[in-house]
Amino acid sequence: MSGLAQQEEWRVVAETWTAPGRSPIVQRYAGWMSSELDRAHADHPGLVRLVRAVSLRPAPVLALLAAVSAALVTATVRPSDAWLFVRAASAMLGPDFFDVFADPVLQVGPLFLVGVGLVARAAEMVGLPPAPVVAGVQAGLVAWLGVAVAAAFARDGGRDPRPAQWAVGGALVVGGLLTEGVGSGHPEEIALGLLLAVAARAAARGSGVRLGLVIGLATGVKAWGLLGAPLALHGRRVRQVLLAAGACVLTVALCYFPFFVWGHVATFSFRWDSADGSSLLRVAAGQLGMSDWGMRVVQGAAAAGAGALVARRRRGSPLVVVVTVVAVRLLLDPVRLTYYTGPLVAAVVLWAWTAQARPGVVTRIVLLAAVPLVVVLPYVLPTPVVDGAASVLYVVVPLAVVAAERRAPAPSASGSPTAP
Repeated sequence: MSGLAQQEEWRVVAETWTAPGRSPIVQRYAGWMSSELDRAHADHPGLVRLVRAVSLRPAPVLALLAAVSAALVTATVRPSDAWLFVRAASAMLGPDFFDVFADPVLQVGPLFLVGVGLVARAAEMVGLPPAPVVAGVQAGLVAWLGVAVAAAFARDGGRDPRPAQWAVGGALVVGGLLTEGVGSGHPEEIALGLLLAVAARAAARGSGVRLGLVIGLATGVKAWGLLGAPLALHGRRVRQVLLAAGACVLTVALCYFPFFVWGHVATFSFRWDSADGSSLLRVAAGQLGMSDWGMRVVQGAAAAGAGALVARRRRGSPLVVVVTVVAVRLLLDPVRLTYYTGPLVAAVVLWAWTAQARPGVVTRIVLLAAVPLVVVLPYVLPTPVVDGAASVLYVVVPLAVVAAERRAPAPSASGSPTAP
């Protein structure tokens, strides 16, 4: 595209942002940005072309940045869980494939371990340290998935996908969500939140088989992916529920049953003894004498039940279901770890930038600016303060999203693109 064409495109965008009805702050900022872009076109045309080329390619730019930073973090910090998964996955590709879950510490699924094992084996073959390479590949794929999901939801709403792509990808890569997940050895948590978003889109499009398949694959990565099951109720289509249930059950069975039939599974003997008793469910369980896995059953049932109540709405973004089930899961989780909030923040940012009921642009920018605080503050503030604030947010955030969806007007039948 020529410099004049680029300049004209940006001028059209600026006119959109300065249109009547926009916030005065947004209008002033857009006007200033338009004048600065005109000056940049005149003074530094080569730099403008480079910036534009980068802005048009969020997926490769963010995926590469995520991969490099994740590899460096893992090589420097050496998170214990990352190396645990690499060792277990490498051994899994040997003769003891079906006995990998004899170690109860492995609270991940077989699809995750197979992927880790294949990447680790490839890294060893070329003489590279496996854990940093695995972390780099994982982070790059998660960043790519986040950008792809954002683009798909934005296009479904008739909008330019680039703002949503940079918002979601920026929250993951620049905002620190992936760095926190990789530093703890668990980028798969964010991947699960994004996979549930993929399932939500399948639900919105009435594809029961695809919905069930994605939920089954998410469960094969980690068991709590099954909490996406209430998405089948979105739209109240009986055929969708039946097809989704069948595809999900079949996929989960293919992922897990061979290990129960031909191997030894000790997953359910694991105890979360490191829990500090701060969550609501653990406090109640301590009074009732409930076991660790008993708490997990209650936690999952409550999250799925809340998601089912929200999913009964015939219209609105199905991402609300994802936000709800993840928030309730975190509220009741007997363990509070810093990387747990990643999938919730990613789902909220995705909703805020793609849903019909999304907030105004100022609110969205403030939300993005708050993402690094979510990552950093748990390391700065006292644990009781962090836990208390987190519990409040786990209640307030889904309620605010549901309320926004209830106030939103019905989508237009024209399908014409809307302003970003």
